[in-house]
Order: sequence, then C-alpha cells, then structure tokens
Amino acid sequence: MMKNKVWPIAIFLVGGLTVTSAACAQDVVKRSHTFNVSSDTELSVEAAVGTVEFVKGDINSQVVEVELVIEANDDSFFYGGGDINSVHLEADQHGNELELSIEPDDEEVEVTWRITLPKLKGVDAELGVGEMSGELYTTNASFEVGVGEI
Repeated sequence: MMKNKVWPIAIFLVGGLTVTSAACAQDVVKRSHTFNVSSDTELSVEAAVGTVEFVKGDINSQVVEVELVIEANDDSFFYGGGDINSVHLEADQHGNELELSIEPDDEEVEVTWRITLPKLKGVDAELGVGEMSGELYTTNASFEVGVGEI
C-alpha cells in the first residue's frame, strides 16, 4: 500500500522542482538592429533603466548599429523581474531623425545598449536610472541621467 503512494509523491516533487528551477533561472535576451542614416541624422535615445554605451564606428559609414542585452533586474523568486521576452526596440525613423526607445519601458527590466555610430549631426539621450558612457563624432549632443552617471 505504501508503494502506491510513494511514486505519485516522488513524481510530484521532481516535477515541482523542475518548474521551480525554471522559474528561478535568470534569462537574458540579446537583440541586434541596424539603421541606415546620413551625416545629417539626429539620433534620440530614451530608456528607463540600464546602461548606454556609445561607440565610434567608421566615420564614413551610413549605419547605426544597436545591440541590446535585456535582463530582469530583480532576482526575487516571488516578485521576479519583468517579462524580458516582451521587451523590444521601438524605432521611429523619419526624415533626418531616428528615435529609439524600449517598449514596454518597464523599470523591472534592465537594458544594456551598445550603440555604434558614424558621424551624425546630433545625439540626444535620456536615461532614468543607470550609466551612460562612450565617444561620439559630434559636438552637438545632449545627455540626461536621472539617477546614475555620465
């Protein structure tokens, strides 16, 4: 009689541990994007939480490369971070303007941006919490970080 109860309990425990360990795993999503631009393009970047790094690309290139690493910034099992798989880059490119942002802009998700730039007319970047760094070919730039450093 006891053997009939042991196997269902054992299967339940193994299944429960498998589901629990999958829920606790820290996932990371990486995405890459490219945009054709000209030297007259003005770039605007807006993000809530994370790191933004600007990298000098080929000065004569006409491509902006954006690499994103998206991860939940809260390791708590019960509260877990945001849904990193639903986060995507919003790009609005019209005329000589390229506007980049993250949707949904969730503070439970941390995004590391690595933006490789050619020579552009201007760069405007806003970050709620985090760090901004790098080098640019332009002198027409504006940076704002709510909490963190540039």
